[in-house]
Amino acid sequence: MKNTTELTRREKDTLEAITLFLNQNQYPPSIKEIAAMIDVSSTSTVSRFLVSLEHKGYIERVGSKSRSMRVLQHAS
Repeated sequence: MKNTTELTRREKDTLEAITLFLNQNQYPPSIKEIAAMIDVSSTSTVSRFLVSLEHKGYIERVGSKSRSMRVLQHAS
């Protein structure tokens, strides 16, 4: 799915954090790790960002499995 919708600043921060973590560790970050990287205290906020990134076609997640995401396209 190709994106035609712009990312918010926080969505872009989230996507960049995921990409950086993947590049450094070769596996995706947990929701708590993402929260720490983008400096938010609520994991539900991170979950909302992930749902939005998935709907916009930037990431793909497999069910509710932990660390089951992959980046489909990078923020521009």
